[in-house]
Amino acid sequence: MIQFHHVLPLQIRFNDVDKFGHVNNTVYFQFYDTAKTDYIASVCKGVDWERLAIVVVKIDAEFVAQIKANDHIAGHETARNVFYIVQGNDATSDELLHQTAQKIIDLTTQYCGGVGEIIIPTVV
Repeated sequence: MIQFHHVLPLQIRFNDVDKFGHVNNTVYFQFYDTAKTDYIASVCKGVDWERLAIVVVKIDAEFVAQIKANDHIAGHETARNVFYIVQGNDATSDELLHQTAQKIIDLTTQYCGGVGEIIIPTVV
């Protein structure tokens, strides 16, 4: 059984549910975004989000079972492939970007397993 280190209870809102009583498929991505934001904020305490941003590059979902209006659900941190883009503004040093990216990699691999690396793209 998988042991999760970060769990965020999620509330199902009235407008998340379609006329058949199921949570709409698009809402799953909102749940993901809420859980991702909470996870990053909990492991990256003290980060100045005015100077740094984390961008989701790709997201997909496998719908294994339906969620109904009265279900109790939670977001868990587990993944096979996680890609983060850490970017800053003009006031953000390369050192701060690198340190933040490395901290996110270290914590994600500690909790989720796998390996991580920092890739610096070539600007053309």
